[in-house]
Amino acid sequence: MVACFGAYYLPGPLATLAGLWLILGAPTLLWAGMARRVVSRLDAALLVAFGFAVVTDFAVLLLVNFGGPLLGYRRPLSEVPLAAGFALVNLLIGTLSPRCERTVTWSRIRALPGLGAVAGLGALCLVLAVAGATRLNNGLGPQVSMLAYTAIAGLLVLLLVRHERYAVEVLELGVFFGAAALLLLTSLRGWLITGHDIQVEYEVYRLNLGGGHWVIGDYKTSYNACLSITLLPLALTKLTAISAAGVWKIVFPLMFAVAPVALFRSVHNLASRQVALLSAALFLTFPTFFTDMAYMARQEIAFVILGATAVVMSEQRGEARLRRYAMIPLLAGIVLAHYATAYVLVMVLGSGVVVTTAWRLLDRIGERRRARNGVPAETTDVWDYGDWDYAEEEDAETPAGQDGASAGLAASGAGMAGGAAAAGAGAGAGAGAGAIRRRSGTDQAPGTPAPKPTARAIPAFLTVWLVALTAVLAVGWAGPITHTSGQLTSTLTASWQEIIGHGSDVGSADTSNSLVGGSHVTDEQRMAAYLAETRASTAADRDQGSLYPQDVIDKFPTPVTAIPDLPLTSVGNGLQKAGVPVASLNGLVRFGIAAGIQLLLVIGTGVALLGLRYRRVRAELTPSRDQAALAVGSIAVLVLLTLVPQLTVDYSVLRALQQGIFFFGPFMAAGLLWALRWCGRYRTPVLAAVIAVMAVDLTGVVPRLTGGYQPQLALSDSGQYYDEYFPTSEEMDAATWLQNVYDHIPPDAQQTMLLQTSQDVFERIQSVYVGPAEGTVNPLMLQPGSYVMLGHAEVDQDRASIDYRGTAVPYVYPTGLLEDLKDKIYVSPGVEIYR
Repeated sequence: MVACFGAYYLPGPLATLAGLWLILGAPTLLWAGMARRVVSRLDAALLVAFGFAVVTDFAVLLLVNFGGPLLGYRRPLSEVPLAAGFALVNLLIGTLSPRCERTVTWSRIRALPGLGAVAGLGALCLVLAVAGATRLNNGLGPQVSMLAYTAIAGLLVLLLVRHERYAVEVLELGVFFGAAALLLLTSLRGWLITGHDIQVEYEVYRLNLGGGHWVIGDYKTSYNACLSITLLPLALTKLTAISAAGVWKIVFPLMFAVAPVALFRSVHNLASRQVALLSAALFLTFPTFFTDMAYMARQEIAFVILGATAVVMSEQRGEARLRRYAMIPLLAGIVLAHYATAYVLVMVLGSGVVVTTAWRLLDRIGERRRARNGVPAETTDVWDYGDWDYAEEEDAETPAGQDGASAGLAASGAGMAGGAAAAGAGAGAGAGAGAIRRRSGTDQAPGTPAPKPTARAIPAFLTVWLVALTAVLAVGWAGPITHTSGQLTSTLTASWQEIIGHGSDVGSADTSNSLVGGSHVTDEQRMAAYLAETRASTAADRDQGSLYPQDVIDKFPTPVTAIPDLPLTSVGNGLQKAGVPVASLNGLVRFGIAAGIQLLLVIGTGVALLGLRYRRVRAELTPSRDQAALAVGSIAVLVLLTLVPQLTVDYSVLRALQQGIFFFGPFMAAGLLWALRWCGRYRTPVLAAVIAVMAVDLTGVVPRLTGGYQPQLALSDSGQYYDEYFPTSEEMDAATWLQNVYDHIPPDAQQTMLLQTSQDVFERIQSVYVGPAEGTVNPLMLQPGSYVMLGHAEVDQDRASIDYRGTAVPYVYPTGLLEDLKDKIYVSPGVEIYR
C-alpha cells in the first residue's frame, strides 16, 4: 500500500520507486523462485521472472478492471484499487512461489571480471544518449548524439573482443546498456509524443485514462485490445510520479532493453558465448531496432515476453513438461500485449512443428535404410537426421549444452574469473557441444543385420498442443472476447485473393531490398494507381457537389517528389573532390549491408544444417532439433510475408525479421563466423570491426558526417520521419485554437464543422483537437466549407504524401489551389489554416 499512499503523499522520486517496485520489481523477485524450477541459471531465472511479472501485471489489471465495479468502484482503475490489487497478488505469489536461494552478494558482483569497464562505458553511453536527444530537441547540433552512437559501437567492440575474459553477467549488462542507449536516442526525440504507431497508442491510452475503466466496446480496435498500451501504462502513471509521456519515452524503452539480453541468454543455452553475443549485436544493429521499435510500445512489451519464452524454450537442464507449462502464461501474455506478434509467433511455431514432423519422418527413413543395408552410422561420413537428439539410456538425464555455468553467479562464488575465461576459450570450437549425441553401436561385418539401437529419442520440446493453444488464445482474444479481429479477417481475405490471382500485386516498399521477391514498384506508379482509384471512388460524390469539380483540381498537378538528402559536409565535399561519389557510396553501403544480412541468414542456416549431416562441414553452431526447426520455420514465414503483397502492407516485413532474430539470430551469427574463418586468430578483431562499421553506418553516424543520404530523426530535424511524426508547439497551438473555435460555435454548427488535415498531422494533434476531422488534404478529397490545416511539411517544404499499400509517396503540394478555393484564416510558423 506504500505505492498508493506514495501517489498522494510521498515526494515524486520515492513515489516512483514505490510504484515501480510494486508493479515490476516485487513480482520479478517473487517469481524468481518459481523460475529457478524451470531454468537452471540465476540470470535466466530473473529474465523469465521479469516476463512472468509483466504477464502478472496484465492479470492484476484485468482483475481490478472487472472486479472493481462489483465492489462498488465506478472507476476501478484509480490509485486505491490498483495498489490494493497489486499488493494482494504479490502477497499471494510470495506465499505460493518457492523461495529462491540467495547466492548473490555484493562482493561476488564486484568481483565479476570486466564489470568496471563495461559498467563505466555503458553508463557513459546512457548519459550521452540522453544529452544528445535533449540537445537536438533544443535546436542544437547532433554532435553529442553521434558521439553516443560511436560509444555504443565501442561498447559492442569491447564485449566482442573481451568476451572470453568477461563474466557472462557482465556481457549481459553490456548488452542491456547498449540497447537502452540506442532506444533512448530515438524515444527521447521531441518534447511531445513523437513517432508513428506511438501517437495512436497514446491516444488509446488517454481514452481509457479519462474513463478510469477499460471497456473494449468504447473503442473497438485492435489497438485497444493490447493491454500493453491501455492498462499497463495506466497503472504506471497512477502509482508513480512518471508522466504518461515519460512512460512511453523512458519506461517502455528500458523495459524493452531486456529483450536482447534474453536473446543472448537463450542462445547461450545452446551455443558459445561468442555466438550468443554476436546474435545480440545483430539484433541491436538491425535498423528496425533503433529506428522504429521505440515507437511501438505494444510490440516492445510483447518482445520482452517473447525473450522470456525463448529462454524457457532453449533451457537444457529443466524438465521439459514443467517448461511447457511455464510457456502457457508467457504465450498468453504475448497475445494480450500485441496481436501481430502473436499472429507471427503462431505461424513460426506452426511451421516449426511441420519441420519437426518432416525430420521425424526422415528419422524413420534413415533407420530403415541402415537396418536394410546393415551399415552402422559410425562407419559413414554422412549423418542421418535420425542422429539428432538421441541420448544413451544411462545418460538420458545428463544435461547438455552448458558451456558457461562456471562463470555465473548461480554456480559458485569461487574462481569466477578463471571459470569465465575457460568457458569462453573452449566455447568457440565446440559451440553447443553436447546438444547432439551420436548413437552407440558396435563394429560388425558388412551385410550383417544392424543391432537394435540402445539409445532413446528425446522428445521435441515443441508440441502440437502448444501451437494449438497459442492459436486458440490469439484468435479467442481477438474474436469472441474483444471482437477486434476485423483487421485479421480482412488481411486473410485479401491475402487469399492475391494468392489466387484476384488481388493487387503491389506490396509495401519495405521489401524493396529483399533478395527474395519483394516489391519494386516506383513512386510514380504508386501515385498513378492511387489517383486512378481515388478518382473512380469519388466520382459520385463529386457529381453531387460534396467535392470540388475535377477540372478545378486538375489545374494544379501533384507531381511526385523526393525527400532531399542531407547536404554534403566539409568531409563529404572533400571526398567528392577526391573522386568518391558520396551519395552513391552511402546508398551502396546500406544496400550491401541489407543484402549481407540476408546472405548471412541463408549461409548460416545452410552451413549449420549441413554440418549436422556431413562431418567435413565445420559449422560454428550445432543446433538442437527444436532450434533448427524454429529457425527454418521463421525463414519460411519471412518469405511468405515478403511474397504476399497484402501481408507486407499489414504486417511489416522488417518487424517480422526483427522478431525472427529470436529464432534464427544464432544462425546468422554462425554464418558470419563461418564467413570470417579465413582470418584465423584475427577473426575476433575483424568480427568486432565488422559490427562497429555496421553500427556507425546504420545508425546514421557516417551519413551524417559526410552528408549525401536521407536524414534520420535521431540525428536531424529533417527527413521523412521528421515531416510525418515530429509534433511542433506551433501545431499544438493551432489545434488548440481550432478546438476553441469548435467549443464556441452553436451545436448545429458543430455537426457540420469538419477539419481536413493530413493523417500525420491529425495523429500529432489528436490529443488536443477532438472535433470532427478527416485525415487527408489530398486535392481530390477537399470538401467545400471544411477547415484545412497544413503542417510544417506542407508549409515549409511544399510537400505532402499519400499512403498507398503501406508506402508513403511524397508529392508537391499545390498550396495555390487552397488559396484559390478558400480563405487563409490562421498563420503561424509551419502552420496554415484555410476555410
